[in-house]
Amino acid sequence: MHATLRDGALVLAGDVHDRSLQQRLLAHVKERTDLPLVDEVTALPHPALGERRFGVVSLSVANLRRRPGHAEELVSQALLGTPLRLLKQQGGWAYVQTPDDYLGWMIDSIGAPTELGSSPGRGGPG
Repeated sequence: MHATLRDGALVLAGDVHDRSLQQRLLAHVKERTDLPLVDEVTALPHPALGERRFGVVSLSVANLRRRPGHAEELVSQALLGTPLRLLKQQGGWAYVQTPDDYLGWMIDSIGAPTELGSSPGRGGPG
C-alpha cells in the first residue's frame, strides 16, 4: 500500500487481502482527511483471475518469494499437494497464500484441485 498526492487528491494504491479490509481502510482514511480520496486499491484475489482462485502445489517443493523473481528473498516453502489460495498473477508468477497464512510469490506451476487424482471414494468429483 502507498499513498500519494495527485492534483490535490490523496491517492491510495496497492493490494489488500480482502474486500472488508479495503472498505475499513478507505473509511479510516476518509475520517482523517479533508482531501478528495482516489481509490486505486485492489482487493485480492485479483479480479483478473476469474474463477481460478484455488490450486495445489504441483512441484515436490515450491519456493515462496517476497517478490516475483528467482533471486528474491525466500519467505517460505510449500510441499507437493499443499492447497493454495491464488491472489494474483504477474509475468509467470503467482502470489499465493498457504493454509498457514504465509504469503509469497511462486512460479505459476499451480495445479487445479481436481488434478489431484480425485475419485468418488476420496471425496472428489467423478
